[in-house]
Amino acid sequence: MGAIPDERCRLHWAADVAIKFRRAGGQLNMTGRRRTQIKGFGSGVIAGLFMVLLMLALRYFTGASSLPELILDRGAPFMPIPVFFSLLNFFGGYSHLKEIGVLSTLIGLLGFAGIVGAVYAVKIERARSRDGIPNRLAPAIGPAFSSSFWFC
Repeated sequence: MGAIPDERCRLHWAADVAIKFRRAGGQLNMTGRRRTQIKGFGSGVIAGLFMVLLMLALRYFTGASSLPELILDRGAPFMPIPVFFSLLNFFGGYSHLKEIGVLSTLIGLLGFAGIVGAVYAVKIERARSRDGIPNRLAPAIGPAFSSSFWFC
């Protein structure tokens, strides 16, 4: 389904979508690419959860700062002072502000991991469908990519 060219065609486009939906037995027919993206996104989020659990374990056992704390500590000096004080007033103190910042950074991290997982799954699927056999180098690209960010 492409872009809707003008306002008059929207009604016809919506009717076509409804007819296709009814013909499919009331179920959305997902293409193979969409299914691959959803599975890849889920795999990326699960990998991101394991990464967060690893960060929490390292924080607990070694006392090292986690990635969300480091991002907040390095980004806070670039914030203008009036904005910082208004955020302190809005959230009710520094500890609440830091808690919201860490949680939002973790949610962003999981979202980014999901997007990377979806892109990676599409790349692998494209390589498999083009070659007919799995790409031998492709399974090593994901861990190499994520470990390069881990050690930076």
